[in-house]
Amino acid sequence: MDQNPYAAPGAEEEDRQGRPRSVRIAVGCLICSIGLLGILIVTSRLKLMRWGPVSGATGSNLLTAALLILLTFKIHSRRNWARWVFVVGSGCGFLASLYILASTPQAFLALPPIAIGELFLQLGLQAAAIISLITREATRWFKGANVPIQNAPAISAG
Repeated sequence: MDQNPYAAPGAEEEDRQGRPRSVRIAVGCLICSIGLLGILIVTSRLKLMRWGPVSGATGSNLLTAALLILLTFKIHSRRNWARWVFVVGSGCGFLASLYILASTPQAFLALPPIAIGELFLQLGLQAAAIISLITREATRWFKGANVPIQNAPAISAG
């Protein structure tokens, strides 16, 4: 993509639909998260890998995957409600996961190494998506303010 020589320093690149880089990063993180969850479900369902005492093909994982797919599609389609449902829901889940890890480390250490890696990868992807969705550029894009303030048309009172 060509650089705009007149863009403000540090200005974000946008794609053809005007999505800022931070939104594209968040959507990419969510797609990776969905893919990772899909791998967990399929390998557990086919009994290719043991993920620990809880099956990876449980209804909660299927529901989580379906919800993430819906929210990712809606975030990509510029629906601000989907952004906030994801940020609040995943933020609470992220904090709950950290609390559980800190309060019961023996249960965490009893998991197979691949499950521990998957857990940390999911936490990292979700945290990156949350941070990317609350940037100033993402907020402006979700509010529909694609035009920078200095280039916005003047509103006359008469």
